Amino acid sequence: YFAHAVLYVPLQLRGITLGVLGVSNRSAYRAFSKQDEFLLSFLADYAAIALENARVFQAADQALTARVEELNTLIHITQTITSSLDLQEVIHLTIKQVHDSWHIEASSLWLLDETTQTLRVLTNVGTAVEELGKIELNLDQGIVGKVVRSGKPVYTNDVAHNEYHYQEADHKTGFHTRSLLCVPLVFRDQVVGAMQLLNKRDGDFDEVDLERARAIAAAIAIAVSNALLFDEAESRKQQLEYALHQLDNATNANLP
Repeated sequence: YFAHAVLYVPLQLRGITLGVLGVSNRSAYRAFSKQDEFLLSFLADYAAIALENARVFQAADQALTARVEELNTLIHITQTITSSLDLQEVIHLTIKQVHDSWHIEASSLWLLDETTQTLRVLTNVGTAVEELGKIELNLDQGIVGKVVRSGKPVYTNDVAHNEYHYQEADHKTGFHTRSLLCVPLVFRDQVVGAMQLLNKRDGDFDEVDLERARAIAAAIAIAVSNALLFDEAESRKQQLEYALHQLDNATNANLP
C-alpha cells in the first residue's frame, strides 16, 4: 500500500511538540495543497489539546485512586492494631499489615528501652528473625538510632554511602540493604521506638512514602504504648493480688 502523497504536521501545545498527525493519499494522484496543510494543522491543535487533557485527567485519576488506596490501607491498619491490647499480637499484626501494603523487601519495629537507652527489634518481616532479634543498638548506632535520638525521620536510596548505616546488621542477617525509610514512633511527645522499611521494590523512597509512613507510625505508637501500659498495669495488679494473698495467709496463720 504505497501512498501517492503524504502530509504530516506536529501536534504542539504551548510550544511543546507532543507528537505528529499524519495523513496519506493512496487512492488518487493528487498532491496535498497549502489549504490541506492549514486544515490539518487546525485539526492538530484540537488533537493536541484533547491529548493533553486526557493525560492530565488520567494522571489526576491515578493519583486520586492511589490516595484512596492509601487511605483505606491506613484505616485498615489502624483498625487492626487498635483491636487488641496484647503487645505481641499488636506488633505482629502491625508489621504484617505494613509489609503487605508496601512494595518492600523487609520491615521492622524497634522499641526504645528507657532504662538502658538501647533499641531492640520488637518484630520484623523479610530478614532473619533470630539474628536480628539478637541485635541491641545504642542511640548512637545505625540510622534507627539517629531517628530515635533526634525524633526526625530519615530516608535514603543509597544506603551504602550513608554514614549512619549499621552494616553489622546486614552482615549478621545476610540481608543487603539498598534503600531505607525510618520514622520515629512518637507517643505524647516522647519517642518510644521506630518503624523501618527496607528496599522499596517499585522505585525510590520519596516524600509521599515519608508522609504515609508518618501517618502509620502515629497509629502504631499509640497502639504499642497502650499495649505496654496495659501489660504494666496487669503486672502491678498481679503483684498486688499476690501481696494481698500473702498478707491474708499471714493473718489467718496468726488467728487462734
